[in-house]
Amino acid sequence: MHAFLEMLPLVALLIVITVHWQQFLSLFGVGQQAPEIALRLRQPPLPWMYVSVVLSLVVLFEVLPYLEELVRGIRAEGSRPNRGSN
Repeated sequence: MHAFLEMLPLVALLIVITVHWQQFLSLFGVGQQAPEIALRLRQPPLPWMYVSVVLSLVVLFEVLPYLEELVRGIRAEGSRPNRGSN
């Protein structure tokens, strides 16, 4: 589970790079376009249903498993015997 949680942000970044390949190349001066680094709102905006479904899936498949692993790690750390004291 831990490796899966580490890979999701990397895969998301790779998908964005793939979709905007020319802009990615232009960041290094290799692309055919001028780099656009300004933040702007998408026109037309994405439908609210699309955004809510994507955010729900992120919470379901990224945030909740991460929190579950964090809780299990904290519990495991608390159940280990203290090796420093004699």
